[in-house]
Amino acid sequence: MNYLEDAESWCEESESPKVQLCCGKEKIDGYIGVDLVRKNGVDIIRDLNKEWPFESESVGLFLAKNALEYLNDPLHSMKEIHRCLKPDGYALIQVPSSNGKAAFENPLHKSYWNINSFSYYTNNNLAEYIDSTAKFNLLDAKEYYSSEQCEKAQRLYVGVVLRK
Repeated sequence: MNYLEDAESWCEESESPKVQLCCGKEKIDGYIGVDLVRKNGVDIIRDLNKEWPFESESVGLFLAKNALEYLNDPLHSMKEIHRCLKPDGYALIQVPSSNGKAAFENPLHKSYWNINSFSYYTNNNLAEYIDSTAKFNLLDAKEYYSSEQCEKAQRLYVGVVLRK
């Protein structure tokens, strides 16, 4: 199943914006690019450690590929994704897994994730422990190496697909 295609189709049908978080110089056409500094393709300059620049329930898709690990507070990040997503909106997230070396190699990483981290936002029993209002449906979760080079270097990633 191609969740990215499904999410993009849903956004087209519902006329919902697609947002790429921490896009850097690699913003995808058709997305609103958000980053901390001005680079080619960045549409909104914003510190995502603060309130995000979107109205509640206004975004159809958040694409966060190698983004959330640069933000200070995982709970804040997940609450903002939840607040800004429309009902039935998608969040496609890729982060370095703390079960591999990639999470700890980069000195700019501020938060650490693994496949179980997302259970606190999808499982009622665990959500109680963090007092989170961010509740998602988990469509897919996996750990993987994004390339042969990453596998050799033991740079493991987590990919999740969440739906509000």
